[in-house]
Amino acid sequence: MVFRSRLDIVTGAIGALLVGSGLYGVVSPSKMGRAFGVIDVTRDMAVFYPGIGGRNVSAGLAVWAMTLTGQRRALGTFLICWMCTGIADTYLLLTHWKPVDTVWLHVFNTFVLGFVGPTLIRHS
Repeated sequence: MVFRSRLDIVTGAIGALLVGSGLYGVVSPSKMGRAFGVIDVTRDMAVFYPGIGGRNVSAGLAVWAMTLTGQRRALGTFLICWMCTGIADTYLLLTHWKPVDTVWLHVFNTFVLGFVGPTLIRHS
């Protein structure tokens, strides 16, 4: 039971980070672009960050909903699928901009999801 409650804390934190980064993208698109890893965010590029913000808020709310309702297996599956977002974001940064420090943050987050997702499925 202690292990499950720790998983709930971890998934709650994942949800909070997703919602927080999403709201940041909606409120301050240019700053979110730099936090995402794009050093020189143009005005045209900044238009897309509220969309990324909406994506993250939606994912964070889904994580919270599944955590609060005890749907660990579904949440594990969702987090494994959400890894595709981390892979796509990493690919985008590596192919279109010079590698920056935030690339490693995307890689780290992808690996965290790759650990937490299967762990939720195994322990549901």
